[in-house]
Amino acid sequence: MADFKKFAVTVAGLTCMLGLTGAANAQNFVGFACNATATPFDMRAEGITEQAGDVVLTCTGGTATPLGLQIPAVNVTVSLNTNLTSRLLGGSTNLTDALLLINEPAPNTQSFCPASGSTVANQCIEFGFGTGGGQGTQTYNPQAGPQANVPNTPRFNGVQGTLVGPSQVTFFGVPIDPPGAPIAQNTNAPTLTLRITNIRANASALGAPTGFSTSSVFETVSTSAGFPINNNVQTVGSVRRGLISSIATVGSFQQCVSRTVGSSSSETITFTEGFATATKLRTPIFFPGGATLSTPGATLNSESQFVPNGVQGGFAGGGTAIGTADFATRVRLTFNSLQTGVTIYVPTTIQSNQLVAGAGTAPSEILTLTSTEGGVFSAVSSSSVTGLPANYSALSGNIAVYEVTTQSISSPFTIESFSVPVISVFTANPGVNTPSLGLSSVSVDFAPLSTVITAAASPIPRFVPSSTPMTGFSINSCQSVLLFPFLSNLAGFDTGIAISNTSRDPFGTVPQPGTCTLNFYGTAEPAPMTTNIVSAAINVPPYTNLVSNLAPGFQGYMIAQCRFQYAHGFAFITDGFTGPGRGLSQGYLALIIPDPTANAGSRSASNANFPAPNTGEGLTN
Repeated sequence: MADFKKFAVTVAGLTCMLGLTGAANAQNFVGFACNATATPFDMRAEGITEQAGDVVLTCTGGTATPLGLQIPAVNVTVSLNTNLTSRLLGGSTNLTDALLLINEPAPNTQSFCPASGSTVANQCIEFGFGTGGGQGTQTYNPQAGPQANVPNTPRFNGVQGTLVGPSQVTFFGVPIDPPGAPIAQNTNAPTLTLRITNIRANASALGAPTGFSTSSVFETVSTSAGFPINNNVQTVGSVRRGLISSIATVGSFQQCVSRTVGSSSSETITFTEGFATATKLRTPIFFPGGATLSTPGATLNSESQFVPNGVQGGFAGGGTAIGTADFATRVRLTFNSLQTGVTIYVPTTIQSNQLVAGAGTAPSEILTLTSTEGGVFSAVSSSSVTGLPANYSALSGNIAVYEVTTQSISSPFTIESFSVPVISVFTANPGVNTPSLGLSSVSVDFAPLSTVITAAASPIPRFVPSSTPMTGFSINSCQSVLLFPFLSNLAGFDTGIAISNTSRDPFGTVPQPGTCTLNFYGTAEPAPMTTNIVSAAINVPPYTNLVSNLAPGFQGYMIAQCRFQYAHGFAFITDGFTGPGRGLSQGYLALIIPDPTANAGSRSASNANFPAPNTGEGLTN
């Protein structure tokens, strides 16, 4: 989105190092020049394996390699300003799925140099026939020497990259045959095209972008052969925040009131793409102009990149994995500090707020709950619980992972937003502190999360955690609130108070021990004070005390907040029983104030208003 800072990931140095033999080969590059271009891709700031835009070198001039002489073998090195994270294909050779393509080979015509990861064995040994690499129409045996011009044997047109440093990959032995001047059988201006594709970058290392400012990191292209490369500063990625999350309709619940599967949602989590292509399918659903995954330079809008097709020569290290992502974009909801005894239910599918144009209510994009964060996609079935809304499932832990499973053709051009209504369920049992008290929180991130920030055989895509936990639903203690409307320790009077915990009874109620906070309001009022545990256990008396002990010289009223249900109170005011004029005494039961935490945290002005569900006893006293 426009209001997020963009960073740019580029190839910091794309250095062509030539190992040339003989004056004839050096002469080939006289008058030879290349022009570099790139189309930058949007990259997620949370991403470790973000796709970089292809770098294309369009080269002209020079002298075509004479018939029978070896075409110069060039080492092309791509360097990023951050870790290069293209897939490693296994073994000890550091071979990656980064590719260099020569002259935009069409599907079923792609032939790659035999690769071993060695600086020598990986070179393509090819011979010229005087018409230049730019023509791309001649065929010959690339290995058998100058006399072996065999029809229908294609030149190699691709090289596999080898990781040579954390931010560098080298394409060893690229055969660069300058196109030379036009020839009679081809009147088009001859060119040689080199496309560097399947480069991935650790965008997360550049920091989380914010605000409106922008900055760019640049690409440098050079060659030891001395031929010029024009426009050698290229941007291959624009980094911006990929996921924006929020939370609404957050619930506040009481420990002593159970919640069932039929209860309203406890919170609604919303996440939105930071830009239109932040969420993608594993492979595209639509290719403009009939292109495929194997078409060089095709617009894919998928987690996968260029995938070779009809390969001759083969790849070292496992060619079947080249360019292919392991899964579509995944989004992870993490319920942090989840209270003990709480079960979370989430929808098995969530739909975009965007609709497909002309398709009624069909959503532009659908995400499906999967059972694994980093493994093969496996849809989660709905839970069979009476009263549970359709298409909801209980989490076995505290993480829900969704994967993009459906996208419309318009989805890559639309910023999508998704809402997840969450239902929390628990059986109230305050006597054993179930559910536990406290605030929950929720984090929303791309998935899978990973600490592997270099090129590896690890899953693609992968991400770092980036979101700040959002405050979720809370579970609060149930309390009894007692009002002692008049207490005195003035003019010779004193007041005794008693608080009983009546949670032990013949009805099977689980006893709930807890303390009471005494809040005095009046003359000479002290700071609030907390009693010892008030228990309903056998042989444990009620809490008793005198105002003269608690608040000497006080006269006013007192509110006791007891952290258990079924508290009741009694007060007795007296000026003594002996002496002239003595014997004035009065006792009363404390009034019960409906628990304010069950009434949105506020005290009701009506003595008839015991909020439903009531957490105390609806008694006058």
